[in-house]
Amino acid sequence: MSMNGVPQEAVKVLWAVHCSHLAPLSYDEDAVGEMWRLFAGFLAPLQIRSSSASKEHMPCLKLAIFTFTVDLRIDMMETPMRNAVVGQPRLVIPLLEFFKAVLYFQQHQKNRQIGELGSWRLLCIVIGDDGCATPFDTLGASLLGKLVTVRGTVVRMSPPRVTCVEMTYRCNLCAAVVKAPTEDGVLVYPGRCSGRCRGYNWAPLLERGECEEVQLLKVQEQTESYDGSTVSSGIHNMIVVDLRGIWINIATVGEHVVVCGVLCARRGEGRTNATQQIAVRACFVENSRHSAVRGPMQTIDSLEESGRFYEMVRNPQWFSMLCGSLAPSIFGLEHVKEAIILAVVGGTAMKKRTRSNIHLLIVGDPGLGKSQLLRAACTVAPRSSFVCAHTSSSCGLTLTLSRDPTTGETSFEAGAVVHGDGGITCIDEIDKGVPEHNALLEVMEQESVSMAKAGMVFSVPVHTAILTAGNPIGGRFDDTKSIPANLNLSPALFTRFDIVICMRSPSADASRSLSDHVLQLHRCVKGGGSRTVAKTSGPPLPLETVQRFIAFCRHNCHPSLRQEACDVLKAYYLQRRAEAAMGELAVTPRFLQALIRVSEARAKVELRHEVTAEDARYAVELMKRCFGSHNFGRRQPTCTGAAAKKMTQREKILDALKGEVCRTGVNALSHRTVLAACEEAGCRDANAMVYQLNEAGVILQMGGKYQLRGV
Repeated sequence: MSMNGVPQEAVKVLWAVHCSHLAPLSYDEDAVGEMWRLFAGFLAPLQIRSSSASKEHMPCLKLAIFTFTVDLRIDMMETPMRNAVVGQPRLVIPLLEFFKAVLYFQQHQKNRQIGELGSWRLLCIVIGDDGCATPFDTLGASLLGKLVTVRGTVVRMSPPRVTCVEMTYRCNLCAAVVKAPTEDGVLVYPGRCSGRCRGYNWAPLLERGECEEVQLLKVQEQTESYDGSTVSSGIHNMIVVDLRGIWINIATVGEHVVVCGVLCARRGEGRTNATQQIAVRACFVENSRHSAVRGPMQTIDSLEESGRFYEMVRNPQWFSMLCGSLAPSIFGLEHVKEAIILAVVGGTAMKKRTRSNIHLLIVGDPGLGKSQLLRAACTVAPRSSFVCAHTSSSCGLTLTLSRDPTTGETSFEAGAVVHGDGGITCIDEIDKGVPEHNALLEVMEQESVSMAKAGMVFSVPVHTAILTAGNPIGGRFDDTKSIPANLNLSPALFTRFDIVICMRSPSADASRSLSDHVLQLHRCVKGGGSRTVAKTSGPPLPLETVQRFIAFCRHNCHPSLRQEACDVLKAYYLQRRAEAAMGELAVTPRFLQALIRVSEARAKVELRHEVTAEDARYAVELMKRCFGSHNFGRRQPTCTGAAAKKMTQREKILDALKGEVCRTGVNALSHRTVLAACEEAGCRDANAMVYQLNEAGVILQMGGKYQLRGV
């Protein structure tokens, strides 16, 4: 193999630094020469980047190792080179590092001394083809040892730890010294001694072992929707990523990453487990902090598609068409669909300012389609997570601390809101998970999740829009109470929602139109005819078109406020503040920020780069409709007859139970106490009243006690 005049001593030093660990692999000088002829022309023009000095845990190299990097893009290689790198990466990549180091020394031979070659190392960063990521379900035995590219979200992260990669052993009988690699940090003793003794008595020389830092990530395959109700989706679509060297701490929980690395086998869980699990030894990691790591829906193919989007928004009925394409089988509810679209799009994300995500709360009687609307929002969002509050804990919503069964180390696992980072998080039945509400406070305002547990403190940024739905206590609205009291939400959580919509039972005319729509829908399905969607400006748009348009406007449109838009928002905000001073609903500066975000989202839907006065007036009208939909706490009950008597009995019972809770300071009432309150209120059948209160959700039976809701 000809190195074009490079001294043999320099070649030996560079080989020792870059390819000394290739000894166990099968290769010969002819194969190395063939690789040199194949890659020399490709490697020569590549630029080398300088990196900071790093101290490796290698006793043979006491000085700091200066790392230089060079990027190798798979998609820019010719077919023979690509096949060689993908087919045998553990052999080819170290050879490429050695070849590039030789070329670099050849170009700077006058400025480099041979004695300095041991103090620097060249690292080839192999960048895979992001557009051809390997699906997780195809990662198996057939791809072991091959170069693969995977895309996903980090859901678990272990702290960096030092592991031994090669240990030196000395024979206790003849003092022969042998080096042997370890298996995932576990010592593997050599076989029979090659000396005269032919024995098996080895002693490890711990001071001569070669170690390096290792960090393990668990990456979940990046999909367009993560449904937390299906447990299997979180098990079969995950893979372990092994980070070493410069890739330590490159990503954290919740970030989207693209990993290019070698598929290898790791030791299974437990000492007696004979099976092995697959993992990816990272050669390149790209995360969402350092570049635009986007999924398929977030990638716009060409300028032609962008031009088509700008042509679509020129239609005066464009916004109505877009909203009508969200859950087209649900009749009406135009203002609810508009609010959902705006929440998915979000406001303008700027540095050093408040959040840009729009949080939405939908409250309504059962059976009005709230859950279907949330599911529809998940289908159009670039990234989404859907959970039910009554089946999710506070750790399941945010972060959880777990222990690795193999190493015993603690690690953090992502919850629902972390899975929704960069998109939306839909929480259904929020009125059922009362103890878990406090976990959302930090996420909704500070856009971060913090945890301090078992002596470990961890914080991760989370940028997600919270879309929630819930039912009022008892299944019906009480017009004499406010929305937080109807929904059993704390004021701190309620004020964090930008848009609050109450879905009431439809009127007689609306019920007639709804029944006609449902019957027509079923008749068309049974008869094989075409579906008709009522109250839209044409047929619904294809789902893929809606998805790609929302991803386009989220990524490319960042409108700023005009002065006339500021004047409109300021006037309405001051008006609401004046009404709040006269006893209306409280209005805080968060309300003004919500108006700004809704105005920005309305401008983004139209692909405008400035928020006009028209967008501001739309935001004002939307907020007025929302305030009109939950005009609670101002009217007194107008029931008469038996209904009024029954309401009076319930109020007396609740007053008595609240007084008992305040007197004892414990919200745990015995069955006898509740029965006594019902009898004092004049109920003929106290047991039946207790049953009705429990079924309505006014009191909750927990064991042998009753808990009063809303206290």
